[in-house]
Amino acid sequence: MNAELRKRFELVSRLPEHKARIVAARRRIDEWLTKVSKPYVAFSTGKDSTVVLALVRQQAPDTPAIYIDASCAYPESEAMLAVTPNVLRVAADEPLLVTLARYGLGGEEFGEATMESVVYGPVRRIAAAGYDGVAYGLRAEESRERLLHTRSRGAIFQYRRDGLWACQPIC
Repeated sequence: MNAELRKRFELVSRLPEHKARIVAARRRIDEWLTKVSKPYVAFSTGKDSTVVLALVRQQAPDTPAIYIDASCAYPESEAMLAVTPNVLRVAADEPLLVTLARYGLGGEEFGEATMESVVYGPVRRIAAAGYDGVAYGLRAEESRERLLHTRSRGAIFQYRRDGLWACQPIC
């Protein structure tokens, strides 16, 4: 990160709105932690999941980060994984490029197969290992679908499909 961008981020971090968002995120994490006994943070190595990991570990330092490995990580992601402590790698059901070769890019079949292989299958295995809560860095402002999802379920909710308690602290 260059010095100019760092300075800009430092200035934003002093704004009352930013401080209020951090307080709200910490409250959400506190509430979520009361509902779970074995939590984890879904860690993509992106900025949002990195922020969520830092916030959760401020309150529960031993919380593992779980990275679902679809065998196609960017070099920057590999570098981030190398310097982040307590990261567990869980393999996708099949490499993303294999799914891509089978279905082609785009289309409903590719999307469904990707979600099953890279999200639902690995999450079932994570839940079977006893994890009962996941925090992740999705934000409502990223898409209309995420906005509607957050409005209907809130920042903390329990998934019907596997019973995991989910927390979106920075929604």
